[in-house]
Amino acid sequence: MNSGRIAIIETLRGKGLFCDADINFARFICREAGPDAGYELYLAAALVSHAILVRKHICLDLTMLSGDLNSWFSDLTDAGQGVEALRHELRRLPVPENWLEKLAGYKQVAGTPGEFKPLIIKDELIYLYRTWQCEQQLALMIKARCGVDGGFDAGAVAGRITAISGRFFSDSLFEQNIDWQQAAVFAALRNRFSIITGGPGTGKTTVAAAIVALLFERDLSLRITLCAPTGKAQARLQESLLIETEMLHCSREVTEKTAAVPSCTIHRLLGARPDSEDFKYNRQNQLALDVLIVDEASMISQSLMSGLLEALPPQAKVVLLGDMDQLASVESGMVLRDLCLASEINHFSPQFSAAFNLAVNGSMPALPPATKTLSLSDCTVELQISRRFDPAKGIGLVASAIKALPVSPDNTAVDAIIRAACSDATGQLQVSPLPDFRKGGLEKALSETLRGQRVTIEGPREKMLLDYFNAENIDAAYEIFRRFRILCSHRRGMYGAETVNLLTEKIIRGQNNLSDFYKGKPVMITENCPMLNLFNGDIGLIWPDEKGRLKACFPNRDGERENGFFSVEISTLPRFETAFAMTVHKSQGSGFQHVLLILTPDQNSPILTRELVYTAVTRAEKHVDIWSSREILAASIRRRTRRCSRLQNYL
Repeated sequence: MNSGRIAIIETLRGKGLFCDADINFARFICREAGPDAGYELYLAAALVSHAILVRKHICLDLTMLSGDLNSWFSDLTDAGQGVEALRHELRRLPVPENWLEKLAGYKQVAGTPGEFKPLIIKDELIYLYRTWQCEQQLALMIKARCGVDGGFDAGAVAGRITAISGRFFSDSLFEQNIDWQQAAVFAALRNRFSIITGGPGTGKTTVAAAIVALLFERDLSLRITLCAPTGKAQARLQESLLIETEMLHCSREVTEKTAAVPSCTIHRLLGARPDSEDFKYNRQNQLALDVLIVDEASMISQSLMSGLLEALPPQAKVVLLGDMDQLASVESGMVLRDLCLASEINHFSPQFSAAFNLAVNGSMPALPPATKTLSLSDCTVELQISRRFDPAKGIGLVASAIKALPVSPDNTAVDAIIRAACSDATGQLQVSPLPDFRKGGLEKALSETLRGQRVTIEGPREKMLLDYFNAENIDAAYEIFRRFRILCSHRRGMYGAETVNLLTEKIIRGQNNLSDFYKGKPVMITENCPMLNLFNGDIGLIWPDEKGRLKACFPNRDGERENGFFSVEISTLPRFETAFAMTVHKSQGSGFQHVLLILTPDQNSPILTRELVYTAVTRAEKHVDIWSSREILAASIRRRTRRCSRLQNYL
């Protein structure tokens, strides 16, 4: 064993470097391998752990490394030492020659697919056994679900898709073009597994309402459930379904059944157990469901998606809704994007096209023909027309331009997006230099923004944002507060959400009244607590009850309480954080009238990606103010999230 190089690795802990779990795992693997374990095994174990736990890959791709460890830590920032000193140490850690051959010699800990060993080697990839098994099982479960629903009859729904969907989607744009919303509804009815992707405002939840109504027209006894990764995403899905249900041209029975479809978070659906990764519902104890519609699927990790499909009966229909261009899960994998890339989006077999033509009574042009035969053929539809944004200007122009970028864009394309954002004439976007934190500039700029921010309530009526503190009740306060949010690229640091929340509280409260809780304090739950009906991502306000006692008040999501909010004793709250500002990751599944986006000035940060910018910009309905230099914004848009997995290949 090369103890000198291993000793260097063990000193490389901290921001952007190895974490304690990486080092402990490497030590464990070497102990299991025996006294002959060398540097190549220790390094492989530490890197595969780092790849999965920190970088959120599914496996370690050895082709991403060359020369020395500077190739792995290419985005290194200051980690408590000078960066150049760290670079020097990394140069002392070469990538081993004939690495795979050497690893294959450790029979106790390294094996090939199908063997029960801690490390699994497949081509140029190294997996942990559990991540390899999870990826394999997920691919097999999806393949098994692909196919036509045995109970589907295109003739039986002839005209009904257009009658129901046309109520929502009637548009002169479709007179000479394909109505992709109707194609999505048809795909979900026809298939046992389907994916509906599209940006904000393209009608994903509206499509969900049409799907549910048409399924109930076929069979009122169907057991249908909606779910989403977070509480706020689930609440928005259910709220949207209730709104859309009012527009359905269906019988009273179908309308009532559609409005009453239950919704919950994925963890609640599966019966998450406290302090355990196991769920109540699993392969041995499956859910009693016929149809499951899953929103915000881009936020679902590979392991959670696997657990969800395991808990469903084989005959259950699954519909995934989401935006494949949004940020991926905070855990390992980017399942929705892998699934979309494994299918030929918006291209269909002759059988699918013929049945669709029958279902819509030949009312639109022929669907584009498929050129490949894939596991997910006929399963994936991308909605392409946004009712929220005009793709030719403002937010819509920037968002669509980011979506259209290739994996490695040239400077011309990126510069065009920066110019469009910085010179927007619609008033929807404004790019301003990042205020200087050290000179008090950030606090001053935040104060001016918060005190001058206006929001629109009930049509043209405007309110100042900070008026919510003096609202007459919690309903009125929340209605104002929810329309503006500060989004930060990072959680920590001078420009991170934690710092911005502290500064915002200082600005709003002044130097006095330093108690932890006060009227109007926004809180965001950061752990699931089914007993209190609170889940990760739920946002509420601290507000006095009728006796003047401060309570934590949250929007009602289940219709079981008489008013729009339910209250929780502050002392019983699960883990939470202040929510004037949140990370862009935490904002997924949310929407606001106005957004302030703050990008940390770290050009090498792996967090700054085009998916982050796209997600943040599309959270806003009316206006986005971006605080960033042009250089940082350009670097963020140029960098694409890369997460190594083979799910796309297996499908």
